[in-house]
Amino acid sequence: MKMPGLGRFDDITQDKVYDERDAVRTVLDLSAIFNYVIIGSPIITYELNMIKNDEKRKSVIEIYRDSIKERAVYTNNILNFVRIVLQQANLKNMDGFHLAFAEMTGADVLLTTDNKFLKACSRLKLKTKVINPLNFLEIQYDSNN
Repeated sequence: MKMPGLGRFDDITQDKVYDERDAVRTVLDLSAIFNYVIIGSPIITYELNMIKNDEKRKSVIEIYRDSIKERAVYTNNILNFVRIVLQQANLKNMDGFHLAFAEMTGADVLLTTDNKFLKACSRLKLKTKVINPLNFLEIQYDSNN
């Protein structure tokens, strides 16, 4: 799962950023109740380690480590998938890896707040549903009521 910065370091002057941050927190809280399996990957670890602010990096990595239930492993299939998907869609390399890990691990959902990534994924035939965390929560709420 892609995780935006969680906490006081976000620019919460934008309502959507604030709402998406809270949605991610809610998903993480609900994962314990509904047994969502949060899958970590080497690419998430890499991105989190790129956070420049030491305090923010440590905080987000701690939340990440506490949240993941499984860890995806890098394989040649991941790299092959990335190559194919980058040819088919206008994705950044890192997004290609996020998508590859999600697809190759059989993830039902990949959460992202990146609208360009969402749009690019909507053009692909995927097993994994790529969705904004706010929309994910709406669907979960509707299915439980």
